[in-house]
Amino acid sequence: MQTLLQDLRYASRMLRNRPGFMLVAVITLALGIGANTAIFSVLYAVLLRPLPYPDSDRVVQIDETEGRGGMGVSPPNFVDFQQQNQTFENIAAYSGGSFILTGGSQPLRIQSATVSPNLFSLLKVNPLIGRTFAATDENESQNRVAILAHGLWQQRFGGDEKVVGTQIDLDGDSYTVIGVMSPDFEFPIQTDPVEVWVPLSLPTDLSTLRGAHYLDVVGRLKPDVSLAAAHKDLEVIASRLAQQFPDQVPGRTRVVPLKKALVGEVQPYLLMLAVAVVLVLLIATANVASLMLARAEERRKEITLRFALGATRLHLLRQLLTESLTLSFLGGIGALLLVTWGTKVLISLGPAEVPRLQSARFNIPVFLFALGASLISGILFGLAPWLSAGPDLQSTLKEGDVRTATVARQTWRKALVISEVTLALVLLCGAGLLVRTLWNLNAVRPGFDPEQILVAEVVLPKTKYPDQNRQAAFFQQLQERIKALPNVASVGGTTNLPMSGTNMVFLASVEGAKDRSFPASFRSISGDYFPAMRIPLLRGRSFDDRDIASSPAVVVINESMARQIAPNGDAIGKRIKHGFKKQVAEVVGIVGDVKFAGLDKETRPEMYAPFAQGPWPFLRLVVRAKTDPQNLAGAIRGATQSIDKDQPVDKIATMRSLVNSSIAPRRFYMQLLGSFAGMAFILSAIGIYGLVSYSVAQRTREIGIRMALGAKRNDVLRLVLGEGFKLTIIGVVLGLVGAFAATKVLRNLLFEVKPTDPFTFIAVSLSLLVVALLACYIPARRATKVDPLEAIRYE
Repeated sequence: MQTLLQDLRYASRMLRNRPGFMLVAVITLALGIGANTAIFSVLYAVLLRPLPYPDSDRVVQIDETEGRGGMGVSPPNFVDFQQQNQTFENIAAYSGGSFILTGGSQPLRIQSATVSPNLFSLLKVNPLIGRTFAATDENESQNRVAILAHGLWQQRFGGDEKVVGTQIDLDGDSYTVIGVMSPDFEFPIQTDPVEVWVPLSLPTDLSTLRGAHYLDVVGRLKPDVSLAAAHKDLEVIASRLAQQFPDQVPGRTRVVPLKKALVGEVQPYLLMLAVAVVLVLLIATANVASLMLARAEERRKEITLRFALGATRLHLLRQLLTESLTLSFLGGIGALLLVTWGTKVLISLGPAEVPRLQSARFNIPVFLFALGASLISGILFGLAPWLSAGPDLQSTLKEGDVRTATVARQTWRKALVISEVTLALVLLCGAGLLVRTLWNLNAVRPGFDPEQILVAEVVLPKTKYPDQNRQAAFFQQLQERIKALPNVASVGGTTNLPMSGTNMVFLASVEGAKDRSFPASFRSISGDYFPAMRIPLLRGRSFDDRDIASSPAVVVINESMARQIAPNGDAIGKRIKHGFKKQVAEVVGIVGDVKFAGLDKETRPEMYAPFAQGPWPFLRLVVRAKTDPQNLAGAIRGATQSIDKDQPVDKIATMRSLVNSSIAPRRFYMQLLGSFAGMAFILSAIGIYGLVSYSVAQRTREIGIRMALGAKRNDVLRLVLGEGFKLTIIGVVLGLVGAFAATKVLRNLLFEVKPTDPFTFIAVSLSLLVVALLACYIPARRATKVDPLEAIRYE
């Protein structure tokens, strides 16, 4: 301990004597370690931290699928899975929604989840106060009950425990509060947290719902049951159901861990960012190692004296590691000061689509990571000067062999600079590919014109508007009042908006065809929806006044669906079976394809039905304005409340913002990767500059002699530039090889650009070469100003 304290005192004194060296090293390390720790805080919150349920690794999500993606589970299929499986402890269903909570100063729209009574026992969670649902709570006619989220309980009810047993009004119905969940409970985990849970009540006759795949389903595996075994178990049941109901059951299932289902889409991006920041830390460590090598060169006489007095190779290693670890821990302290700020920035910039991002914070695992990063980086750059001296350190440091030590350290510094350039190029190529991807996405035509459109959501309470006639009358009257506003060009409505993240999928089939049914997105539209969105009508007609509830059912389909049902002919006049009850509707028109799920997503079959033939209690209004659409927000609220003063209007936004939000995750990841690549770019340029500057200082006498013997300034300039540029060329070549291999893992993250895109690789390489040339030019220019007489007298 006495020796360690002595080494620490000596290391502190040496660092205080070189404040410039210490400051540069600490800032470099703080940036590298801070960036890594901030990203780790996000990785831990999103990917590594277990879901807040006991044994959450055994909780899985269950979907029905036709092979290209999940589509939810129909209520009767859910019951069959629940009753016939052999591998699950429990299976529960849920669906999202919202309520209007009244009884306060003003109505409040709150997010809700309708869940199977057994959901909370499946998740093995208990309420903070009160109880969870019992099997008898399924019967709504006897008693309506609800469980509150902790946040709503605190904000609306002041955290009063006496709220259990009281009545609250949800959509005009009275519900008894039976419990309040703990503050860390969240289910389902989504962008807008659920604020109230009510029990799922399935109808007695489920036969009409076999084709309605709208329930989300989760299950808890029995102990020692594998995921594959559970999947096989459900596949057997689904296959049997498909034989019984070929037009309504796809016959395939998908079983994935709930955590994977939650973070599956963002995991590749976050892992990519993790690799990027590790490379930045390696470049920062290489820069500090290069500084340590230069410092070791300055201390060669001191180290020689130490060996003359009996020091061993291990003694030198201990001292060098003490100094490097002192530096790295100072850098780690600086990093911790940056982490809280950096994490807040990541949360504020991060898109809502990244699950659990808001829970990222500085905690014990994050602190331990920062400590480990500091320790590892300190050891790495502390070993560099020790290893550079070769195996026989004592003989190398004899006065007659100091030239050998200099050459060895210069070789190591060159190797470090080459590695910095290599790693920076790999990062820059990855960032460049994402920039190209974002550029390509912005160039995609979504199939509609998002400019000058304001959208809003209106959800009617079922108690006030219990039947479809009243629902249809409300929305008809609302659209007429909005259309009469002076700034409105056209107005329509739809049950699901493009880019909104919501969708409704039915199994559809052509009447009389023997082909198997296929999934098709369904939306009910009203008013001038197609003109308001400027979706082109290609053939046939759109909906008009003749398409009312008493007239024959009709649909308009998109091009993709037309090609599927009539690849060699005209789809107009075809009769489509779809919906819960396999309603038959005639195709009367074909419209252009719309990028519904996202600009980078494949267009799938879609069908539109007239709202008047099947009203819904909710509608997303689409209002095309003549000027700025945001000026219509107040007028739309006013028009709604002029019909019903208690009816709120939610989710008012421009259509352009919805389109932008669909690519917001990619933009976020591109910005982060670009920032890290920029850091690597700057650090590698600094490394090249530092190496060339130090080389010029070491060769001052040689340069002076060359100039005294007749060398021109341009000769000296080429000599110095050539040294740095040669290292850059080597780094770029190695970096291109590494980038060709590394960027292939980005294949699934790119859009209409190849992982080995030559334009990106050439542009990045040239940019790095130009910056490297500038970094070399400054010390090279200084070398041309060396006075030969002063240089010869130097020693």
